[in-house]
Amino acid sequence: MIRFENVHKTYKTGTDALRGVTFSIRDGEFVFVIGKSGSGKSTLMKCITREEKPTEGMVIIDKYCISKMPRALVPILRRQIGIIYQDFRLIETKTVKENIAFAGEIIGVPRKKLMQMVDIVLGAVGLRDKADSLPQELSGGEQQRVAIARAMLNSPKLIVADEPTGNLDPETSESIMALLSEINRTGTTVIVCTHDSNLVDRMKKRVIEVSEGLIVRDEKGSGYTAEEKHALPQSMIDEFVPEVVSLSEITGEAESLPEFPDEKKEEKLPPKKNEDSEFPDEKKEKKLPPKKNADPEFPDEKKEKKLPPKKNEDPDFPEEEDPDFPSEIKEDKDK
Repeated sequence: MIRFENVHKTYKTGTDALRGVTFSIRDGEFVFVIGKSGSGKSTLMKCITREEKPTEGMVIIDKYCISKMPRALVPILRRQIGIIYQDFRLIETKTVKENIAFAGEIIGVPRKKLMQMVDIVLGAVGLRDKADSLPQELSGGEQQRVAIARAMLNSPKLIVADEPTGNLDPETSESIMALLSEINRTGTTVIVCTHDSNLVDRMKKRVIEVSEGLIVRDEKGSGYTAEEKHALPQSMIDEFVPEVVSLSEITGEAESLPEFPDEKKEEKLPPKKNEDSEFPDEKKEKKLPPKKNADPEFPDEKKEKKLPPKKNEDPDFPEEEDPDFPSEIKEDKDK
């Protein structure tokens, strides 16, 4: 679903935020993106939502190269992505229900259907009783749940969360991550950028670590640090080896060039039946019996000599003792 191909991002100040990043994420995966401040992880997340455009390379989402997408189409892309921010970004003058519905109003969802959708997502995050409350009347955890409900409204295939638990206490953070994990179980791809090492260590999901604009670690079932993985049983470590994904599985198009034929392999292949070879096998041709009623180009002399002469046959070359030239013996008899 998501693929980065040699992505570079250099800002006008000359800072290289990303330096040749390549990775892929399958549909339905839960991925943590971690790294120190200034490592480039936030730029990586912004490239996914097209808040930033790569200087070089390609970012492909669901068959589309969004790094080359015209600016006019970016809003359409973002309708397919649920975005969750650290600071919630709720409209203070609107109620919880109105904040969530606002995303649907922008894209023109009919009012009746929109209210049904809002009620469903409020139930999913456990805030139906807070539908008519204003954001300032809610706790930090409740406001983040509203932000998650807003991201879920359009049933996106991808949810991107940038530090979703940064302003929350540990207990509330766990409930938010549990909610995101539940959303992931329904088949939605979830990418979380975080500094919360405890949550990463507990959840044991795929971890992509960014450092100085490069990916220095990409492991499944890993913790916040690489040492966490080595503490697991060997059987689990083997299970969490990252899988390689090709562009053809994402785009449905052929990615690799055809291979050159291997001469050794070609020689070992048996000849196909009924195949007209350019170079016939002389041995096989000699062993074939002659066809019946066949007119050979070169007749067999031995067989021709053994054939008895046909009756009433007029030879082309008459014998010497022809009736026209009687022999001496015949003349004596006449006398």
